[in-house]
Order: sequence, then C-alpha cells, then structure tokens
Amino acid sequence: MGFKDLALFNDALLAKQAWRLLHNKDSLFHRVFKSKFLPDCSFMEALECASGSYAWSSLLKGREVLWRGAHWRVGNGDSIKIWDHPWLPSLEHPRVLSPVIDGLHEATVNFLIKPTSRSWDRDTVAGFFAPLEADLILKIPLSATNVEDKLIWPHVPNGVYSVKSGYRFLVREKAIPRPSHQAQAQPPASTLLPRPQRETPKWEPPPSLSLKINFDGAVFRDKGEAGLGMVVCDSHGRVIASLVEKIQLPSSSDEVEALAAVQAITLAMDLNLPSFIVEGDSKVVISALRKEEESFSSFGHLIFSAKYYLHLCNCISFSHIRRSGNSVAHALAK
Repeated sequence: MGFKDLALFNDALLAKQAWRLLHNKDSLFHRVFKSKFLPDCSFMEALECASGSYAWSSLLKGREVLWRGAHWRVGNGDSIKIWDHPWLPSLEHPRVLSPVIDGLHEATVNFLIKPTSRSWDRDTVAGFFAPLEADLILKIPLSATNVEDKLIWPHVPNGVYSVKSGYRFLVREKAIPRPSHQAQAQPPASTLLPRPQRETPKWEPPPSLSLKINFDGAVFRDKGEAGLGMVVCDSHGRVIASLVEKIQLPSSSDEVEALAAVQAITLAMDLNLPSFIVEGDSKVVISALRKEEESFSSFGHLIFSAKYYLHLCNCISFSHIRRSGNSVAHALAK
C-alpha cells in the first residue's frame, strides 16, 4: 500500500480517529468522549488528564498531527486566535509571524473583520502585520453570511483528512528522502494513438418560462486581481441582465469560481427572478453546490453562503458546461 514507516502510519491512523471526534459530533463516538473529557471545551482545546484512558491518550496523539497539518478556514473569525492558530492561506507559513500587538494576545480573527460589510478592515490589517502576511490575509475571501470557522485539511482539494494524505504529510514533515524513479520513455510519435476529437459543447437555452444564469471567474495574476462575470438569459437566448466585478485575487482559482457563483445567485435574488438554472464551467464548484453535505474545501464557506441564499429564491438546478459553452460569462469576466 506504500506505507513504509509503520510508526508514521500509526500516527496517521490515530489522526483519522481524532478527525472523526472533531467533526462527527452527532456520532455515539463523539458523545461518549464529550461527556467524559470535553464537558465544557472543544476537542482541540482539551487538556491531558491523569485519569485519561489509553484510548483518550491515543486520540490526543492523533490530535498532534492535526495541530501540525490542519488549517483554519475563516468564517466569522470568532474561533480563530490570530497569533496562536494556523489560518493563513499558505502551506509553508500558515501561522502569523508578525509581533503580537500589546493587549491583543488572545484576539481572534473577527477583530480584523468589519461586522457590517463582512469585509477585511484593511487599515487594521496593514497596521498589524508585515506586508507579506497582510497580503495573504486580504486574499482570504469572506462569506457575506455568518459561517462558523472550520478546521480543514489543506493537503487535499476536498479539505477532508484521510490516512493516506496524513501519512504523506508526516513523511514530508520528517523529510524522508523519497526513492527516485526513472521516467518511463515515451513511445515513438508514430505509435501514439490520436486523441478522439470532442464535440464542442454549445450553450443551451433554459426551458420555457425559466431563466439561466451563467457565471465564470478569470484570474489576472500580474495585476493581483480576479474578474467575475454573470449573464442572465431567457428561453429564447435573449440577455436579460449581466454583471461584471473586479476583486482582489484570492489564493486559488476555485475560490474565484465560488465567489462568481455566490454573486450569480445574489444577482438572481436582487432581480427577483421567478425560476432559474445556475450554470458554470467549474466542475468542483457545481459539484459542491449540488451536494447536501458540508464542504470542507477552502471555498466551502462560500458554498454555504450560496446555499443559504438559495433558500430565499427559486433555483431549479445546477448545470456544468465546458468553457466553450460558457463563452459569454467568460468574456465578461475577462
């Protein structure tokens, strides 16, 4: 299975149980340990105790792996301590290294967020942190709704801890040199099979009496910006409304697409559309919108906001289409 260090593999397994205890709060497993060891605190805050069982000690050992590898995803910022917790969008430097401000040792991230606009307080961020850290903070997209902070596993796209990803993290942390593998030689060009030509997808109008909102995001790394584009069309293909917005570049392209999806649904609410389909070319964002379970990805809090808004309007379905069929929204984003 590729697990060569049994000690690290055992730690990765314990971390999986710690992850279950942290996030599966409706399980009997959580309720048993909650009543005995976590009566008035969370699992990540619990202290070791002399009366703890071997199982409890093992869970705390697994928790150490999560402390070193997991990151906090910023929601409302209430649970994240600015200088103690890993929350910056960087695998190499997730913790704030700027000096602690006097009197703010226990301050949480919500101190940096304007409560009315749900946006970063740029003056405070620029005054508290080194330029590099301030730039990282301002790249974190904030949800317009009240979303809880979430501890996620940033080493996989879906943000959910697995034994395999945990083991790989521990191997990298220990800096075990990986065996080198010789690259396989490519066969001669004459023996390569030609790729089948895919049919170019075309935009399809929505059913009669319905509307379709297409969204897309574009990244401009040289400017440190991202573009959001949305267009609303009726069943005859006529444009009803459109919206273009420029924002500060988030830390990933998926976050850009998720922000575009939220703006598309917000536009539908503002226009009071009767019934509509939301369509985009980001498969991961459309898939997250379709799923009922909570998303642990870096943009999961944005998906939460989108689903919250959906309760206030009449969205028929979500549709994924390739970029060539999403050309109008893409052109607006550019």
